[in-house]
Amino acid sequence: RIPVEGHRWPLAATIAVFLSALVTLVPTTGDFGVTWDEPAYRYSQVISAQWWRQWTAVRSWGDVQAQLDPDALLYYWPYARFGINFHPPLAGQLSLAASATTGMVLKDYPSRRMASVIEFALTVAIGCHFLSRRYGSLVGLTMAGALLFMPRLYGQAHLLDTDIPGLCLWACTALAFWKGLNEPGARRWRVLVGVLLGLAFLEKMAAVGVLLPI
Repeated sequence: RIPVEGHRWPLAATIAVFLSALVTLVPTTGDFGVTWDEPAYRYSQVISAQWWRQWTAVRSWGDVQAQLDPDALLYYWPYARFGINFHPPLAGQLSLAASATTGMVLKDYPSRRMASVIEFALTVAIGCHFLSRRYGSLVGLTMAGALLFMPRLYGQAHLLDTDIPGLCLWACTALAFWKGLNEPGARRWRVLVGVLLGLAFLEKMAAVGVLLPI
């Protein structure tokens, strides 16, 4: 039987792993040049940010209707259709939120890339927590170090893109699925599988790939 919560691993240790990953990743966020897809992703974020800002000027029901008019949505949300950015909007909106949060201290592209940095650090920390509680801290920390310093993923985590948020959501979906099968009273985990899988499809249609190993 697969062990369920067989080892002590405090939440503080998981937070320390997350912060350590951030310390490793953040200083080099601006080191990469602009890659092929990033200008297109940035354009979609800039246009949708105008839509969000317009809500501050809403004063009537007519203004709300204008915001939700199909033509307005078609213009301000250039996502999920053939064109400059055919991906769903979640990854871009997470990058937009990161830019709004860190844009005062980071330049434009690094601030948008912070979403990938945080998502990758979360993936490392969640995986470490999951394995440490079941197989011990050595297994969890080994997994965390191997994932964090894998060259391909380390580089990808510095880019404004859709792959790292997908990695985070796929991993969380798989872990929630495992907990929904193996833990008593796990209805909440089974519900969470559906929520996370839905978010994964809202991030990138390649989320169908997470269904295969499950």
